[in-house]
Amino acid sequence: MSLGKPKMENARESCLRVYCLGTFQVLRPDEPEPIGVGSRQKTWSLFKYLLVNKGTAVPTETVMDMFWPDNDDTAPLRTAISRLRAVLEPESSSYRRDSYVACTRDTCSLRADAPIWLDVEEFEGLCRKAHALGEDRTKAVGIYLEALPMYKGDFLAEDLYTEWTIIPREHYRQLFLSSVIEAANWLSGFKDYAQARRILQDGIQIDPFMEELHILLMEALIKMGDLQGARDHYTQSTSLLYQELGIRPSREFKEVYRRAKSPQDTPANSLADALAAREQAKGAFVCEAELFPSILLLERRRLARNNAEASIVFLDVDAPEEELEDLAAEIINKVANISMRTGDVICRLDETHFALLLPSTSVEGSATVTKRIQDRFGKESPSPKIGIRMKVKAVAPLS
Repeated sequence: MSLGKPKMENARESCLRVYCLGTFQVLRPDEPEPIGVGSRQKTWSLFKYLLVNKGTAVPTETVMDMFWPDNDDTAPLRTAISRLRAVLEPESSSYRRDSYVACTRDTCSLRADAPIWLDVEEFEGLCRKAHALGEDRTKAVGIYLEALPMYKGDFLAEDLYTEWTIIPREHYRQLFLSSVIEAANWLSGFKDYAQARRILQDGIQIDPFMEELHILLMEALIKMGDLQGARDHYTQSTSLLYQELGIRPSREFKEVYRRAKSPQDTPANSLADALAAREQAKGAFVCEAELFPSILLLERRRLARNNAEASIVFLDVDAPEEELEDLAAEIINKVANISMRTGDVICRLDETHFALLLPSTSVEGSATVTKRIQDRFGKESPSPKIGIRMKVKAVAPLS
C-alpha cells in the first residue's frame, strides 16, 4: 500500500516553489516542470529582485532606476509586472493575478504572505535550528544533513555580477560553510568520519581556498585510516593555495600532515630510505628556504676544516609581467637543477630569487656553471621578455 507523499512535501508542492541556490528555477503549484530556469530576462530579474526584498514595498522609482534607468515612463514596469503575474498564475483572470506580486502606483513588492516555498528560507531556517540545538547534537546533525544538500551552488549564480545579489550571496555562502564546519566537527565526535568527509568535500567544492575545510578533511581521512589519501590531499590543496593565492600552509596544517605520515615513517627508517635514495639521486639537492642557512653554515664549517673553496650564485628572474614570474621561476628551478652537480645545492628564496651553492668551486670556476645555466635558460625560456641575472660570491670559511 502506498503511503503517499509526506505532509510537508505535499504542502511544499501546493505552493509556488522557487530555487535560488545554484540554478534559478521556479515551479508552479503541483507542476513538476520548472519555468524560468536560469533566466536572466528582465521579467525574471525583476522577480528575483522582489524575492531579495520579499515583504518590502519597494518604491516604484527605485525599481525604475534599477531596471529602466533611462525611461521616465513606468509603462515598462507595468508590462513586466503583468507578464510576471501571467506566468506565475496562468489560470487566474487578469483581475485576480495578485497572489504573489502586489503593485500600487507608488510601490511594488512580493507579498509577505504569498504562498511561496523558497529554498533559501528553508535552508537558513534549518541551519539556524540545527545550530540552536547544539546541546542535542544527535538531533542537530540530522537537521544539518537535511539542510546542507539544499545548497546546490551560490545564490543566483547566473547573476554573479549583479550588485544587489552580492550581499545575500555572501550571507548564504558563509552560512553554508560555517554549518559544514560545525556539522563535520560534531560528526567526527560521533566517529562518523565518512559522513564528515562527504560534507567537507561538498564544502571544498564551494570554497577550495578555505584552509580549515582541508584540515578537517585530512583529520577525517586520518581517523578513517586513509593516510595516503590525507597526504595526497595535503599536496593537492597546499599546491592550489600557493599557486592561486601565494599562501603557504599554516603551522596547524603542517601538523596535521605530520600526523598523516605512515607509522612506518620512523626517524631510523626515514634516514635509511634517504641513504638508499641518495644512491639514485641525480642533479643538485633542492632545499627549502628555511633549510638553506643551515646547509650554508655546514659548508662554511667544512671550508674552515679543509681549507677548501666554495661559491654561491645569487640568481634573479627578470620578468616585466607579473604572471610570467612564477613560470620563469619554475623553468629556472628545472634548468639550474639539470645544469648543476649532484653535490650542489639549489634553493628558491622567493618567487623570483634563487641561491645556488657550489661546493669545491672557486669564483672563477663557477663561470662554467653559470654559462651552462644561461645557455639552457635561453633554450627553455617561453618568452624573450624573461631574463635572468646572476651574481657570484665566494663562501667565506667560518672563523
